[in-house]
Amino acid sequence: MPCLIKLRDSLAITGNYRKEFLEQLANIPSDTRARIEKFVFEDLPGLSSITRSGKVEKIKGYDTYYKARFGAYRVCTALENDTLILRAVMDRKDIYKIFP
Repeated sequence: MPCLIKLRDSLAITGNYRKEFLEQLANIPSDTRARIEKFVFEDLPGLSSITRSGKVEKIKGYDTYYKARFGAYRVCTALENDTLILRAVMDRKDIYKIFP
């Protein structure tokens, strides 16, 4: 499901929500899911930089992989050629088995 993320600096990057990301998001408890949805669908598109939110951190050892923490859950993204790919959202005990 492609979307256009418009940055404040008049730059735009294309964002993609992977099918697996959306399926995983649907299985998260509703209180946490609401916070993640607000961040991913409302807050993130308005940022001038992926790290401006204060929630997103670079994953150590990887130049283009990032994570955002929401309690016990992690939203993992990759930035590839000006495309932000939302790849996974899972419990922290499971996410690093498959990501990056």
